[in-house]
Amino acid sequence: MTYSPFFGACLAIIAAAPAFAQDSSVQITGAIGTWNNQDGGSDIFSNGGINGEDSRFSADIGLSFAASAGNGLTAVTALDLGYISPADDTLDTDDATKSTAGVTLRLLNDQGGFTYGGFIGGGMHNDYGDSDEVMTYGYIGAEIAAKTSFGSYYGQIGYLDSYDEHVEGTREAPFINVGGAFDISDNYSLTGSLGYAGGKKYSSDLDNRIINLSVGVERAVGDYLVSVGYEATQISYEDADRNGDTFGSFVVGATYAFGGTANHGSPLPNLANWVSYNANEIE
Repeated sequence: MTYSPFFGACLAIIAAAPAFAQDSSVQITGAIGTWNNQDGGSDIFSNGGINGEDSRFSADIGLSFAASAGNGLTAVTALDLGYISPADDTLDTDDATKSTAGVTLRLLNDQGGFTYGGFIGGGMHNDYGDSDEVMTYGYIGAEIAAKTSFGSYYGQIGYLDSYDEHVEGTREAPFINVGGAFDISDNYSLTGSLGYAGGKKYSSDLDNRIINLSVGVERAVGDYLVSVGYEATQISYEDADRNGDTFGSFVVGATYAFGGTANHGSPLPNLANWVSYNANEIE
């Protein structure tokens, strides 16, 4: 599968945005980390997929452009790319997620200390064995965020769907995600989020469940925001038993911001992984 037309469309949107911007800003994010899976987990049975536990390298890069549209409104376009290294040769390497690519469009109403709005997005994912297969996902939702004397908090609700030839990804899944940041000093913050999704798996519409937890520390250094964090994701479905897998990622990253003060919105859960892990590693 080639991502070139997808990338071109995303970059065209970002390039066109300054035409209507009264205030605009850009964020560039990069992160690297270690990735692992448990081939099951607490009360979860393995269903195959890569057929074993593994540790791999991961990398992510993001580009976000936010522009004021007047009357308190801010339009945001964000492009996110992810990569995970190949699985160990002793496993079923074809069923390992290789890459993800997605774009999110947001419209936010920023009232200073309180923001609300909506988002819509989608993308595609690829594994090491189905490079000729189209595997896509899409989502839509609403969000709120607020600043407080101790930091900030946010919440999102939405709907996630996907397509792949074998109907293995997360489908028709309502989701909720809440999180926040606690400022422990002028430069340091503790961050965390908790997400949950339902939905269906396979053409037989088996009950699907996703639980996602992340914790981290952020430090502001000039125009950079440096972060260290851990994310745990458990994806399972109900058949005769509850089958699935549990994934963990330890990540170090940095965000560089420049331009104006336009709001980019609160962090969304990694919806691309919620789909790709289910379609590939769990299968």
